[in-house]
Amino acid sequence: MAVRILVVDDDYDMVETVKLFLDAQGFEVTTAYDGETGVASAARAAPDLCLLDLVLPDMDGRELTKAIRGVTGCARTRVVLLTAMGGRKAVEAYLGDGENSADAYVEKPVNFKELKSLIEKLLDTR
Repeated sequence: MAVRILVVDDDYDMVETVKLFLDAQGFEVTTAYDGETGVASAARAAPDLCLLDLVLPDMDGRELTKAIRGVTGCARTRVVLLTAMGGRKAVEAYLGDGENSADAYVEKPVNFKELKSLIEKLLDTR
C-alpha cells in the first residue's frame, strides 16, 4: 500500500511542485489550499503524513495540526510544517509533544532531498 501524504499550502505553485516531486517518489498525494479543505481532505484520505503551511489564511499550523489529528484515523498522523519563517526559533512553539505540535519542519524553498529523507525517517518511526 502506498504511503499517503496530504499537502496543504495556499501557494498553488508550491503545492504543485511538492506534489510532482512526491508523486515521482511513489507517494499517494492529496492536496488542499486552505485549512478547512485540508481537514476535509484528511478525513477522506487518512494520510500517513501531512505537509502543512505554517501560516494559512484561515488557520495557523497549530490549529490545523490539532484539527487533522482530531479526525478519526488521523491521531497518529505525522505532521511536517512548511515555513518561510526561517530557523528553528521561529517555529519552536509549533514543535514538540502533544496533539497540537508538529513533528518537524522544512524551510521554504524546499530542499527535496532533505524532504524525502525526513519523510522516510518520520514514517520509519511510526
